[in-house]
Amino acid sequence: MHVNGILNLKSLKEQVYEYLQDQLENGALLPDSSINMGETGQKLGVSRIPLKDALLQLEMERFVSVLPRRGVVVNHIQHVHWPYQVQERFLKKYYKRAENASKEKV
Repeated sequence: MHVNGILNLKSLKEQVYEYLQDQLENGALLPDSSINMGETGQKLGVSRIPLKDALLQLEMERFVSVLPRRGVVVNHIQHVHWPYQVQERFLKKYYKRAENASKEKV
């Protein structure tokens, strides 16, 4: 698969994870909202397996809660105690976006 002329060597799980992470960071997925696995999988064109794997990673990082027979719910971010690596990645993206926004204003 080519993306802008560069090979995309990431697994489907990684691509789905990054998509969901962006949705969380951009506020498209709000706290207490549900993530419909069927709709999300169909929208992204992936099966339930890479989607479920990505959601389990987000659950380990405490971004979402996977509730048996009830689905996936987005957690309140301010109450999350992130592992150091997750904090670092989130803050890098945040500052990069802020820097890009300030450059666009100039």
